[in-house]
Order: sequence, then structure tokens, then C-alpha cells
Amino acid sequence: MALLIMPTVTRGRHRLTSHGRILASQSIAPVKHLQLQVIQTIRQLHDQVEVMKACGMPANEASRVNQYHWLLLARLERLQNIKFYRTPQATRSFTRLFILVLPVFYGPYYVFIARENENQATNFAFCLLLSVSTSLLMLGIFNVERTMEDPFAGGGLDGIHVHAIFT
Repeated sequence: MALLIMPTVTRGRHRLTSHGRILASQSIAPVKHLQLQVIQTIRQLHDQVEVMKACGMPANEASRVNQYHWLLLARLERLQNIKFYRTPQATRSFTRLFILVLPVFYGPYYVFIARENENQATNFAFCLLLSVSTSLLMLGIFNVERTMEDPFAGGGLDGIHVHAIFT
């Protein structure tokens, strides 16, 4: 559990700023320590199966228990991958740039719609609604992307509330 609730230090600021690099270097040792603890625990479980096998446990049952250990380790590794590997920086940067540049391209279209007819009150209201909804949609997509970066942070409706699960 402790590994999942640790702060994520894989953002661009953790590589490009001196304060971010200090934070990232401070979190490396605890993460490695927790990962080694998990591996040692799985190894102890495997050793216990070998002891039980030496005491007469059938080989097929021991093999099944070892398979469960392997599956457990694979699932824990997958959780770590979800926690520590992020959306590529290029994708995040493109999303931010797209959100900022999109209104510049749609601006002339909004003006065209607003001045197309004599019924300008309706056209202006439609343009305003269209521009606001486009901006809100883009910001919503960006916020979803940001929330999916670390689902164990506990924020949002789709976040995984680790404290609630393990208490």
C-alpha cells in the first residue's frame, strides 16, 4: 500500500528544475526499499513452499501455489507500472498547446456565424455557446488525462482510494 500512495515524481518539473530533481532523488531510495521488501516477501513465500514440499506436500500443489505467487508478483508489477509510468511528455504538451491554439482557429468561424444573418442575437448566442462548450470540452479532456496519470492519488470520482481499501 505504501508504494501506491507515494507521490509521483515523474513529471517534467522533476527532471528540469533543481527543486524537482531534489524531490525525485529523495523518493528513489524509499521506492527501491519498498520494491525490495515486496520481492523479499514473495521469495520467503516461495521458500516456505519449498519447505512444505520437502515435508511431503505434493509437487502439483506446490506448483500451483508457486503459480499463485507468480501471478501475485505480476499483478503488483502491473500496479507499479500504472503508478510510475505516465503519459508521454509530448502528448501532454500537444494537448496543452491544442487547448491554447484551438480558439485562434475557431475565432474567425465564430465571427462568420455571428455576422451571417440579420438575426444576430440568435447567432451571437449560438457562437457564445459553441465557444464556451468547446473550451469546456477541451479542459475536461485535459483534466481527465491529468487525473488518469496517477489513479492512486485518490482524487476524482474514478480515483482509487487506497486508504479506504486497506483500512
